[in-house]
Parts: sequence; C-alpha cells; structure tokens
Amino acid sequence: MQETISNLKTRIINLNNPFLISILKHSPKYLSASAVGVVASLFMTKYYTAVFNPAAFGVLSLYLMLFQYMQNFIAFSVDASSQRVYFDYEGDEKAEFIGTVVIFMTGSALFWSIIALFAKNIVVSQFGGSDLMYISTIALTIVAMYVTFLSRIGYNEHLSSLVFRQGLIQTIFNHLSAFILIAQFGLGILGRQMGQVIAFFLNAIFYRKTLKKMGYLEFAPVFRVDILRRLFKFAIPAFSTTIIVATLSYLDRIFLNYYHGAAEVGIYSLSFTIGQGISFIADAVSMALFPSLMGELKRDYHANLKKLKQFDLLFCGGLLVIGIIMFLSRDVIIHTLSNKSYQGSADVLPFVVFTFVLGGFYKSVSTLLSFHSIVWFYPILSAAAFGVTAVLNYLLIPTHHEIGAAYAGFVGMLIYSLVIHLIGSKYFYRPINILIIYMLIFISVTYLFLKFANLI
Repeated sequence: MQETISNLKTRIINLNNPFLISILKHSPKYLSASAVGVVASLFMTKYYTAVFNPAAFGVLSLYLMLFQYMQNFIAFSVDASSQRVYFDYEGDEKAEFIGTVVIFMTGSALFWSIIALFAKNIVVSQFGGSDLMYISTIALTIVAMYVTFLSRIGYNEHLSSLVFRQGLIQTIFNHLSAFILIAQFGLGILGRQMGQVIAFFLNAIFYRKTLKKMGYLEFAPVFRVDILRRLFKFAIPAFSTTIIVATLSYLDRIFLNYYHGAAEVGIYSLSFTIGQGISFIADAVSMALFPSLMGELKRDYHANLKKLKQFDLLFCGGLLVIGIIMFLSRDVIIHTLSNKSYQGSADVLPFVVFTFVLGGFYKSVSTLLSFHSIVWFYPILSAAAFGVTAVLNYLLIPTHHEIGAAYAGFVGMLIYSLVIHLIGSKYFYRPINILIIYMLIFISVTYLFLKFANLI
C-alpha cells in the first residue's frame, strides 16, 4: 500500500502541474475540514430530523435560507471580493487595504441591521418561529461576514493548517452548542440557530488572534476611496449576481411553503443539505486553486493554462463520479440520515446533487475569467439563468412539489454553468465540446425528471 501511494506521488510530481500539486498540498486540509463538517452535519442531521418534525425542520430551513440570503447584502460582497483585490497591495498598503475593508463592512452591517429590524414582523409572520429566531439569524449573518473575510486571508496565504483548525473549531462548537441548547435547555430550532451564532463568534475570535500573531492582519485605521473603488470593480458584479441568484433561486422554498406547507420545505431541504456536500468539495478545491492560478498564470501563462485544463478535466470527472454514486445510493443515504417521514427526499436528491455538480464544473474557468478581470457579465447571466429557475418553480411546484423545485434549480444552474464555459471558451475548452457535454447531462437528468414525476 505504501509503495502504491509512493508511486502515485511520484507520478503526480512528474506531471509538473503546479495546480494539481497545490491542490494536493493544501486542499486535503481544506477538504478535511470541510469533510469533518459535512460528516458531522450529516450525523447531526439524523438527530435534528429525529427531534424536529418536517414542519419544524422546514421553518428552520427558511431561517437558514434567510441567513444565506442576508449574507449577500450584509457587506455588498466586499467581504468575498476582497480575496481577489488582496493580491494588489503589499506592505503598508496591505494594512490600509484591510482597514478599508473592515471599516466598510462594519458600517454596512450597521446599516442592514437597522433595515432588518423594520422587516422583523413581516418575516416572522410569514416564516413562523419567533422574534428571537429572527434576531439570532441577523446576528449570525453579521458574525459570518467577518469570518468570511478572515478565512479568505487564510486561503490567500496558503495557511491550510490554520483553515483546517478553524474548520474543526466551527464544526465542534456548532453542533455541540446546538445539542446542549436543544437537549438540555429545550430551545428547539432556536437552539440550533444559536449554536451556529456561538460557533461563528468563536471562529472569528480565534481567526483574528492567530492571523494577527502571524503578521497577516495588520490593521491601519484609514479609509481609502481608491481601494474601495478597486474593490467595487469586483464587488458590484458579484453583489448584483448574488442578489439576483439568491432572490430567484430561493423562491423554491418560498413557493413550496406557500403551496404545500413547511413540511415539504423540510423534505426538500434535507436533500439540499446532503447535496451541499459536493459544494463543500468544490469550494475547498477552488480555494486552494485561486492563489496558485493568480501566481502561475502570471509566471508562464500559456504553459500553465494547458496544465490548468489538465487539472480541470480530473476535477470535473471526479465530481461527476461522486454525483453518479450518490444517485445510485440515494435511498440508502436518506434512510441512514433521517427517518420514514423524510423518505420523499430520496426522489429529490438526484436533481439537487447534479445541480451542485454543475456548480463545481465552472469553478476553474470562472477563476480564469477573474484573472482576466472579466466579471461584467455575471449579473446579466444570473438574471437570465435563474429567471428561468423562478419561472419553472412557479410552473412546476404546484403540481410536482419538491421534485419540480429541484429540477427547476438544476435547469438554472445548467444554463449558468454552460454560459460561463462558453464565455471562457476563448481561453479554455472549444465550444462544441462544451455543448456536447452539457447536452448529454441535460438529456439524462430531464429523463429522470420525467420518470420520477410520472410523466413517461
């Protein structure tokens, strides 16, 4: 066994592919942290589905959706876009860059918190839950904003050990706190949400302390408009894109709740939670890839672009294999992670899984387009692709319930991923090859939808 592993390492080194080497060097730690989080989440899902019926689980899912939605607003995407601009500044300017980002994020968080308070009664009346559930969700959004910014510094500096440690801290306190608040204090779904607040808060504290000690978090209390303009070059398209995507794609749970009730939201959300495991894998690899791509393409563009394609083929092929395995074992997965009241999730899972597979397909080419500062098209593409999802949700959910919602999400992601590849075809794959692959996936998944929906 050791000889086999040694031979494999030798073959990888002989490929002389900086992206593959970087991924294998750093993404195992990123992936390990994500894997621990995924495994713990799936294990605890068994507990949550045992203590919460589908209706309660559905209400919890609606507030988690609100958390994910508010993350797009809270810093106008500056927290995420800072990852790209981070490489543009060195020395004292880096400290001023960090100061500008932190000051802007804090002011933005205060602004949206005031707006959120005015919307409290409307949201609680529609989603259910309580005022405390709503307030804890807003608090979670604010703390998560700082964690996102700090973690991206860790990714950019290739601090994979730190990212791994922080992932463990978040996972442990996330579910341990939730378990104690639910089992010992009887707080129900509020306990689950407060557990996440505690975990993110502790994560932010430890991240800040360690990054500052390592010299990567020098803060200059200045606000530079020129730095903000540079940030907005990437943040405005990202912000517009995420708002459009979130607003249109989250309609699935809104429509499910409206037409069929919170219980069906819970069944749908269970499959969504499981399918997100693929997203964690794709994000871990993407985060390890980003700094390597920025450096290696500057060093030798044409030679390393070929190596990027070589890596991408392996990556996308791996995602597709994972998707097929999850499709074939869907009944076992749902039975293992929940109970009979959630069995309907098994028919939803395939469409959710292949949606996340397609979400991983465009990671490399999207990063390459970012290298070329080509980001203008994202808002337009998002409105078109996820507008299709919204229309399909409206048409399919009343009749086909959760399966209709899942298939609508798949179609939107397929359009989104396909167009990004076509735009990037100037630098990456030939358009004819892209179209063939995506058409085969579309035909296969559409056949599954027609079969599962009893239309053929």
